[in-house]
Amino acid sequence: MKKKYLILTILVFILAMINLTVTAEASNLELTPATQSVNSGSQATINIIVEDITDLRGASITLNFDATKLQYASSADGGFIPGAFHPTPPATLDNVNGIVVLDIASLSTSANGTGTILTVTFDTIGQGDANITFGETILRDSTNTEIIHTAGSGCVITIDIARLQLNPGLQGVDQGSQATLNVDVEDAVNLMGGSITLSFDPAQLQYASSSDGGFIPSATLLEQEIDNTNGSVTLDIAGFGTYNSGNGTIMNVNFTAIGTGNALVTFGSTILRDKDNNEIVHDKGDWIIVTIDPPVLNLSPATQTVPNGSQATLNVNIEDVVNLMGGSITLSFDPAQLQYASSSDGGFIPSATLLEQEIDNTNGSVTLDIAGLGTYNSGNGTLFTMLFDRIDTATTQVCFNGTILRDKDNISIYHTHGNVCSTINSLPGDFNGDGQVQFEDLMIFALAYGSTPEDGNWNPVCDIASAGGVLTPDGVINFEDLMIFALHYGETS
Repeated sequence: MKKKYLILTILVFILAMINLTVTAEASNLELTPATQSVNSGSQATINIIVEDITDLRGASITLNFDATKLQYASSADGGFIPGAFHPTPPATLDNVNGIVVLDIASLSTSANGTGTILTVTFDTIGQGDANITFGETILRDSTNTEIIHTAGSGCVITIDIARLQLNPGLQGVDQGSQATLNVDVEDAVNLMGGSITLSFDPAQLQYASSSDGGFIPSATLLEQEIDNTNGSVTLDIAGFGTYNSGNGTIMNVNFTAIGTGNALVTFGSTILRDKDNNEIVHDKGDWIIVTIDPPVLNLSPATQTVPNGSQATLNVNIEDVVNLMGGSITLSFDPAQLQYASSSDGGFIPSATLLEQEIDNTNGSVTLDIAGLGTYNSGNGTLFTMLFDRIDTATTQVCFNGTILRDKDNISIYHTHGNVCSTINSLPGDFNGDGQVQFEDLMIFALAYGSTPEDGNWNPVCDIASAGGVLTPDGVINFEDLMIFALHYGETS
């Protein structure tokens, strides 16, 4: 008898352990998707998922959310529990503190397995990452017994805010001409209209006109307020029942350039409205820079003749610059023909420091940085001078391969290039660079003979008057150049 009792006790214990093992594999609640990204002003929808459930008849689920970025909007039966009843509005809603309690139950049927209990939709009102987590959760079976379960860590909704931007960030125009900028929007949702105020320097720019950028279909653009004395313009645009989402240009704005140097255009107050006339939360870029009569970088001389074994001297010159304080100049060259040797300050920026930032004689590149420590200059001059060793005889070039200029306020200076490359020959009179002085070069020289830089037939490669074996142009193609050409006629390099 005692033996039977012992066996029964062992069986009960084994069954209990089996039961504990099954209970340990409890059902689980999750919020999906774990992460998602939406635009501010739109809606985010999440799913309340149950996994590995048995005999689920009803649930009461509390969600906590960031009320500074999200507001509960609605919820719906996810379809997992057949014939479920989901009260609307929810049992408890607190959009101030970010709490919502959602109840759902079936009167007669239960669910087993994995599925979606509820879908929940939130309005987005802020920007950045917003967390949604489980609060108290209750699951019940068909006997109204609570089902033991676990709950996941929640989900994250990343809210992207709409943004206004002025483009292009840099542009250069001649004095008396017009600069055109775009007012662009990014990540807009149902944008129907906007009021945009722009500020500008009236000593350098004057508002001229504006036009619809096409982003809002069939929009009307109005010049609400123009103040060319103080440098301000307010432009209003709206669609009449039309709106758009995404990225695009709201409007184009034209300014007449009346001064010289850098002119900033910045946002003043900006208002964006959606199709329901709700204000759209947004941020905006800082400014654009319009450079009037942009400065010009040149390599000089434009062409020169340097024999193998000698050095080529090149100047990086600047014209019509305003308050230049520094620059970073990258030059490229053929390392089979030239090797960078050295550089020196050209004297334009007072007491400037010149640094050889990067020298690559293997691939043919050198970057030179120059800056005044609190000093700057305006006008024309030489930034620095470079020396290259000539190591072969073919015609070759040194070219700009990236240039940056900054003014005294460390603002980028828009600029152009008068000549992108400087040509180096080894044979005087080889005007077409084919390594020989012959009839084709004679024809080029004849067409340019007698000219100066002001003439239509001027060709600087023919200005080959030399001193010490190095081409030193004198600004006129005349008898001196003819003699050099004649002495080398028929030669090959």
